[in-house]
Amino acid sequence: MKWIKLLYYKYINKTFSKIDKPSNLEQCFISLYKNLSKEDLNLIRSMSESDLVKFHHTFGRSIRNKWGLWSGGPLRDYFNTIGLFHPDDMSSVIINCFWRHIRNMPLELESQIQYYQNYWKGIENELNRIVVTKKDV
Repeated sequence: MKWIKLLYYKYINKTFSKIDKPSNLEQCFISLYKNLSKEDLNLIRSMSESDLVKFHHTFGRSIRNKWGLWSGGPLRDYFNTIGLFHPDDMSSVIINCFWRHIRNMPLELESQIQYYQNYWKGIENELNRIVVTKKDV
């Protein structure tokens, strides 16, 4: 619970001061390094990859709001060019890639993008199935 409170406080109540609006993943890493303390970095590094989802409503929300993933801007444009269109997906990729980066692991960006594209394709297919089924009724 300590990590939730720590990152919630830092990112909901503080602006990202060093790089206000990054325009790519590398600039996100630079901003996070400049704005996170060593303690924060160690907390993130110590987490399992499956625990990163717990950041969605705290750290992830701050990333989405403060870096213009909902309102638009260069970072959103960057993610759109690589095939991500939903701000929730973008913030998850930032957090997961940063976690991999600070652990000196391959980012696996392409597989993360593919995961979200497959997710949305499945939603689209299901919606199309529902529409077709309703027409048959």
